[in-house]
Amino acid sequence: MSPFFLLPLPEDYAWMMVQPQQLPTILTLIIALAICGRLLTYRRHGARFRRRISWLAYGLFVGSGTLAIQILAGRYIALPISWSFVILLGVCAVLVYRARGNVAHIVRVNA
Repeated sequence: MSPFFLLPLPEDYAWMMVQPQQLPTILTLIIALAICGRLLTYRRHGARFRRRISWLAYGLFVGSGTLAIQILAGRYIALPISWSFVILLGVCAVLVYRARGNVAHIVRVNA
């Protein structure tokens, strides 16, 4: 009997289990989608427009979105030794969320 009472699952549902070597790739996908989604939903609310900052935010958005698309397409697989990249991407996601998507608050450019 499956642990999910409403969803009929095949008896051999080992394909649903996450293997330890897939964990960095899955975490990279989740974090990249979180960064991309937060930057996509940013609202200015009277903040000053700065062209260089907007290009930086655009690059961050395109980079994280492209990374997520490559993972979903199977073209990028994080190695188990790439935990440092996952941590770096996680710190970037925390900074984007703390700044509420405002990249200018992250880099603090006084121009």
